[in-house]
Amino acid sequence: MTPRASVTPHLPWRAIMGSGNVYRHDYDDVAEQLVWQTVQNSLRLLIDAVNMELNGGDDAK
Repeated sequence: MTPRASVTPHLPWRAIMGSGNVYRHDYDDVAEQLVWQTVQNSLRLLIDAVNMELNGGDDAK
C-alpha cells in the first residue's frame, strides 16, 4: 500500500499500479473496452485524488 493510500482508501491503488505496468510493458494485451470503461467510470476519482494531493490536501477540484 502506498503512503497516500491511507488518505484515499476508496481508490484501488494496487490495481492502478498494476494497470500502469500493463500499459507500459504488455500493451498488446490491453483490452480497449476495459480502458474506455475505466476512463468513463473511474478516472474522475483518480483526478480528484491527484488534485487534492497537488493542492496540499485540500479537497479542491
